[in-house]
Amino acid sequence: MNAVTGWPAAGAGVVTLGLVIIAGSFASRLIPNRWHRRTHPVLHRLFILLGYAGATALLVTTAGQFIVRALGWAAGVLSSIGSGWGLAGVVILGVFLLLTVITALVAEPGMRGVYYAIALVFVLALVPGGFLHSILVATSGPGRAWASAVAGWAGGA
Repeated sequence: MNAVTGWPAAGAGVVTLGLVIIAGSFASRLIPNRWHRRTHPVLHRLFILLGYAGATALLVTTAGQFIVRALGWAAGVLSSIGSGWGLAGVVILGVFLLLTVITALVAEPGMRGVYYAIALVFVLALVPGGFLHSILVATSGPGRAWASAVAGWAGGA
């Protein structure tokens, strides 16, 4: 995927994230009250997974790499991410976000879980390697496939 065909894929990721956030914010108003209690956890789990997939679709594009570089620059200004302390902070933040997203999927689904899942993708992209980076590589398949399909549709390879 080159830079030109990456922009439609980035747009697809942004549209997915926008739709997930808007639909999740108004889910309680869209569903009748008698069904809301039963469908709320299932819908919010779906929103968490779609938010993660949309963020990974955005991550593999040019816009996502710009966001990762900007986050790396900001972390470097604040804590010198190239040093041991900065990397340790990113790894600790990644572990806590991963545990928070897993807890949101299993026990307490809600819109906070969607926001944490979106943040988790970009924090895991900052991790240079190891267990947390392998989690990102293993779980970002749907988003990468979607981004490459949109880029192929737009005329790229």
